Amino acid sequence: LENAHLWPAVEAKAINTQNVRQSLDYVARGEVEAGFVYQTDAAIMPDKVKVAFAVLLDETISYPVTRTTSAANAAEAQRFQTLTMTDWMNDPAWTALGLSLRVAGCATLLNLLLGVGVGLLLARGRFPGRNLLDTLLTLPMVMPPTVLGYYLLTLLGRRGPLGGWLQEQFGINLIFTWQGAVIAAALVAFPLVYKPARAAFEAVDGQLEQAGRVLGVSEIGIFFRITLPLAWRGILAGLLLAFARALGEFGATLMVAGSIPGKTQTLSVAIYEAVQAGQDDSANRLVLVTSLVCVLVLLLAGKLAPGRVAER
Repeated sequence: LENAHLWPAVEAKAINTQNVRQSLDYVARGEVEAGFVYQTDAAIMPDKVKVAFAVLLDETISYPVTRTTSAANAAEAQRFQTLTMTDWMNDPAWTALGLSLRVAGCATLLNLLLGVGVGLLLARGRFPGRNLLDTLLTLPMVMPPTVLGYYLLTLLGRRGPLGGWLQEQFGINLIFTWQGAVIAAALVAFPLVYKPARAAFEAVDGQLEQAGRVLGVSEIGIFFRITLPLAWRGILAGLLLAFARALGEFGATLMVAGSIPGKTQTLSVAIYEAVQAGQDDSANRLVLVTSLVCVLVLLLAGKLAPGRVAER
């Protein structure tokens, strides 16, 4: 691309994909304006994509695999193979960890507002279609993340009803952005906040709330002074579980946000990329960090679980 003088024009807009077939699919769906694929792949969809430019290679590309005992440049091969402490600290994979924490944190905050509100509504409200609404809200817990990602991609894409409207009215594009990853993670983790919150609200003695009304306390006062103090443990446990789920989200996030290093490549996607690239050291570090965070979150959630009986 540099030899063809194309790279400077597309570098700022480039989006990494898992393979050329995914690039081809993005172009065919209209999610991106152009993509770089093998010409043989482009020939698969002649009615949906058009070859605008062919880039010829001057030489064969070779990839180093490992150092051998008879290597002509043993020192250089060893430098390529060995990961120093500086490289370890500057590994781009840690950027994925920071991005994942940001995405999981924002998704958890979003679920705090929506999950608690909807949980309170269904715990206290009685209206037609209540059970159907509960089923729909719980659906992300059992539905494959890739299916949820497809729904979001269809809804938020440039040609989608909501995505097209946001693009036209406000110039907002959520596809291939970390904000899109937040929406995907929040959707997948939503039931883990909603279900515990609803159960916690239903466990609150209604007579206590009624006593507050008799004493002239407003509904807002009843919620913050009676209901929430009695239900907070269950809500917090659900939030911790939702945070862990959002931190490890892969399928829906990959479909909506893609895998752009430093921008949308979350922890799970970075692990997948590292394994695919044979970067076992990077994958091992990320897997270890992910496991430790998940264990810590589960321990905290267990401590905060409502109805926990102290051991004697």
